[in-house]
Amino acid sequence: MSRRFHAAGGPAPGTLYAPSPGVHPLPRDFDVFTSALTPELTLHIGFLPEECVWVWEIRRAADQTVVASSWEEEWRGYATPAEAAAAAHARLRQGLAAA
Repeated sequence: MSRRFHAAGGPAPGTLYAPSPGVHPLPRDFDVFTSALTPELTLHIGFLPEECVWVWEIRRAADQTVVASSWEEEWRGYATPAEAAAAAHARLRQGLAAA
């Protein structure tokens, strides 16, 4: 799958990526930013250096179970943490089938 880039030289917002061969999805220590979305859910934003993208996960606050993930479900990465957070908030507004 080809990668798209915008004028600033980085990946285009919401670019869909195929993972590099042999790259394990989301290491458990990938968190860079974490915030509460609701009393039950937390948002985790992380950087994947092998892919050079920001990704998000929504987890249950009580046990840290992943209920939605941009990388594991869609192989979608973002150019900035703000873009990743905005996409996670949009997913939350759409509803979480796995929650």
